[in-house]
Amino acid sequence: MCDCAPIEKARRPRVSNSTRYRQLRQTGNREDARSKPLAAAMERLLHQMALNEAAKIMQRYGGVVRKSAGDPDQDRKLLDKMIALLRRFGLRHAAETANNTAGQVIIPPSMISDTARGKQAYIQWFYEWRDGAERRAHQITTETRFEMQRVVQDLIVHGQQESPRPSMGEMARRIRNTIMSKDPEGRLYTFSSERAALIARTEIGQSEALGEANGYFALADPNDLLMWLSYQGGGRGHGLMNGKVIRVKHAAGQDQSMWFKLPDGTRMPYPKYFGAPIGHTANCRCGKRIKSRLLSVGAV
Repeated sequence: MCDCAPIEKARRPRVSNSTRYRQLRQTGNREDARSKPLAAAMERLLHQMALNEAAKIMQRYGGVVRKSAGDPDQDRKLLDKMIALLRRFGLRHAAETANNTAGQVIIPPSMISDTARGKQAYIQWFYEWRDGAERRAHQITTETRFEMQRVVQDLIVHGQQESPRPSMGEMARRIRNTIMSKDPEGRLYTFSSERAALIARTEIGQSEALGEANGYFALADPNDLLMWLSYQGGGRGHGLMNGKVIRVKHAAGQDQSMWFKLPDGTRMPYPKYFGAPIGHTANCRCGKRIKSRLLSVGAV
């Protein structure tokens, strides 16, 4: 057999669509439940970021939104909180899922806490997740800053069009009331709530996918097949990936040319891979499983 190219086609899985959807829905429901604590913590942190950014903008106009806005280290402190939050939740869920998938403790609890604190772990994918969490924290922080700049500046522009123009004190009150307002369900600042839920769902999904994959890598034969299970079509092309397989050894390897190739050309070793573009991971509910019975398909 040729060992030079990944598999792009395989016969369709024997599992019925209804069974597959039920299994993936159960996985999605579990991830939804596990993401709620992270979403709550994320919402509080995004809210702090929103207030901080609004205060900085208002200071340029001579207003004050909150007293702590003058702290020059506040941006760094909030970013550090975001990094710690993503690392703590992500590493724990990834490790738990890896242990459950492998059926044995391959990641001891002490290693999780040590890695979250920045200590050496001697596990490559732990480092990759830790570093990736920092990159995602920077991205989330930047997006939050831009969104708050848009919200505050829109309020200021509308205020300047009023006659008479509201004072800076009045503008500061309006901005604070906007950020502190609640939606019909009693949640603070809908923008933060919605983003927090999406971020948390995506982070937990990615961390569990990472843990499950590495549990498979520790358990399965390198020549077994890893099958992509699609939950639904959508506009990302994931529906076209259903039933496609690659060798476990290729999914675990660094040669991206041997990974799954999505319709848009993106390469991923498995669904919800945390290193993939956010468009392929945000709220994705695809799954995977080992298919050693498909060795006769002609896999590489």
